Amino acid sequence: MWRVALRMIRAHPWVGVGPDNIEGVYDLYLPPERRPRWVITHSHNDFLQFGAERGLPCLASWVWLMAALGWYTWKLRRQLSTERWIADASLAAWIAFLAEGCFEFNFGTSPVLMAFLFVTSTPFIAARIAASGGELEKTEGTNTLP
Repeated sequence: MWRVALRMIRAHPWVGVGPDNIEGVYDLYLPPERRPRWVITHSHNDFLQFGAERGLPCLASWVWLMAALGWYTWKLRRQLSTERWIADASLAAWIAFLAEGCFEFNFGTSPVLMAFLFVTSTPFIAARIAASGGELEKTEGTNTLP
């Protein structure tokens, strides 16, 4: 699967083969003697999947996004005191997500993606609460961030 994804990237480095189009063109990039017995819908690797589907510019953007997320979470971790465990948990989830992404296309699975986005957003919320003095403002009976 990875070799086929690399062939797709070499053939279409700028725009890839198209979103969700791996299944439709997979056989075109296989050697004739290597026909799979099942349907292949993704490349089992986040990095190769983005490169093959959407091209190298998209892959570079996604890598930058993941690196920036880790970097800013690390910076927030240093700013937090009692809520530092939230940033630690978020960093652990970020590392686990990237590690699993080397062997599965987890960015295309909605439940995993929703959990990832929630967990990685929590340090930013904790930092905002800590910056406001540790309490949420009351506005007309609802809790809102300042």
